Amino acid sequence: MATSKRARMNGPTLVTGAAGVLGGAVLANLAARDLPARGLSRRQKPAHVLADWSCSDLLTGEDLSAALDGTGSIIHCASDPRRPEMI
Repeated sequence: MATSKRARMNGPTLVTGAAGVLGGAVLANLAARDLPARGLSRRQKPAHVLADWSCSDLLTGEDLSAALDGTGSIIHCASDPRRPEMI
């Protein structure tokens, strides 16, 4: 359980693309393990998500500093399959 203790001490894990399939699954997995997490997406927080949430655009950086505030780690799951060059 050292991992969860360390995660709690360092701040939440920020999951980019949290409104998507992969990011949503990662966010749910962190929640199931009782690890602090924060979702990040350009989209609004889905109703079923209980984690902390930030709306930001990774391409422009708009509102990104607020999302990163206090974050201990980042799991990058954001993508746009229509524009793979932007990943």
